[in-house]
Amino acid sequence: MFGFGVLTAAKEVLAANVIQNLPVFHLLFYSFLITLLVANIFYRLSRKGYAVTTKVELKSSILLNIATALSWIGFFYSVKYMEPAIAAAVITSIGPLLVVIIDCIFRKKQSIYLVDLIIATAIGSSVIWLAWVFANGDSGVGKHKLTDTLFALFSALIAGVSFSFSSVYAKKLNDKGWSPFYIMANRYYLLLFIATLFSLWEGGLILSLKNYWGLLLIITFFGVLIPLYMLQFGIRQCDPFVVSLIIALGPVFTLFFESFDQRIIWSGKTSIGISALIMCTLMGLTIQFRRKSNQ
Repeated sequence: MFGFGVLTAAKEVLAANVIQNLPVFHLLFYSFLITLLVANIFYRLSRKGYAVTTKVELKSSILLNIATALSWIGFFYSVKYMEPAIAAAVITSIGPLLVVIIDCIFRKKQSIYLVDLIIATAIGSSVIWLAWVFANGDSGVGKHKLTDTLFALFSALIAGVSFSFSSVYAKKLNDKGWSPFYIMANRYYLLLFIATLFSLWEGGLILSLKNYWGLLLIITFFGVLIPLYMLQFGIRQCDPFVVSLIIALGPVFTLFFESFDQRIIWSGKTSIGISALIMCTLMGLTIQFRRKSNQ
């Protein structure tokens, strides 16, 4: 899980730099074409897991494809315009925030824990602060047009919600006995289909491959394939609380790797917002974990 966090953060910064010139759907097309091929080859060689045999698994697989497509498209478009650390912070905070809010709304007991409301408010306020920092042009990437700003924030929101749902459906399939490579071999078909359509519509696929093949391979293997396998393996072997903690710490790693990108300048306001967000998220996760452990 720690390896997943570090590699994912490095990928976020590198991809954000690359897609300033390379079309987003070209990157998605090549990355997930290779990922699907490699995952299917390794699954065929290992033969761990099994084919879809129930309607429940088929439904989870379809929903996983939808959530995965939305999360990756939203992610790449958010980091195209936003500072990667802010995008990562917004995306990873959506899950814990939704958990707290849903837990408050649908709690069977009449009472609602005050600490839950405080944490939810604090996380939401931190997200709003980071969104304001980005929209005001005080983040590490400066100011963008209003349309690009709103589109980036919307993309990050969609990516965060979709990522939360994709984790749920991946866990369901894992509980049904699907191996990490079998899940990876079946979760990117819709994403690849969408990326193919838009890439053909935009044109220039061959030219992108010719100019960026080295970076495409680096992002695919060290930013997508290897960390995603680590994530699936981590979800299978680790306690959900450990998985949540590592994912929540992701923006810290991203902030570190931003120092290697000359396109991004240091922003004190970004650092303050991310620090507050991470503290609130970790506190919320800790409280949820302890409460469930005592039940």
